[in-house]
Amino acid sequence: MSSVGNRSDFETISRRENGGSLQTHRVRVDVHRSLSSIDARLGRVSSLKAIEIEKGPRGLGFSIAGGRFSSEGDLPIVVKTVFPNLPAEKSKRLLPKDQILRVNGQDFTVLTRNEAIKFCRKLPQGPVRLLVRKADESM
Repeated sequence: MSSVGNRSDFETISRRENGGSLQTHRVRVDVHRSLSSIDARLGRVSSLKAIEIEKGPRGLGFSIAGGRFSSEGDLPIVVKTVFPNLPAEKSKRLLPKDQILRVNGQDFTVLTRNEAIKFCRKLPQGPVRLLVRKADESM
């Protein structure tokens, strides 16, 4: 897969209405435009990549670090290790220190490390879409 370009994703937004009932809406979000505007405000050039990895019986093949409420504070979720001979390494697209922004549409910028791990473990075997900010452009 290539750079995100003008790609849009759907995002589920839930909010409480005046009567207290929970309303859920699916809206189209232009992920690239949203993240690019954040990068522009921070004065950095972004290298966002959409990556597809085939999840196998042994998982995706990488570990993560960071997340909300980590021992060092709220940090982005990043790839810590890419394990040999597993899907992430075989893809040749995901590297240590890459920041994981979304997995199959789930926003990873708001998750704790444990929530992100649980989410990935629950994914069925098959293709998994990740939106990442490449390490050489992430800070």
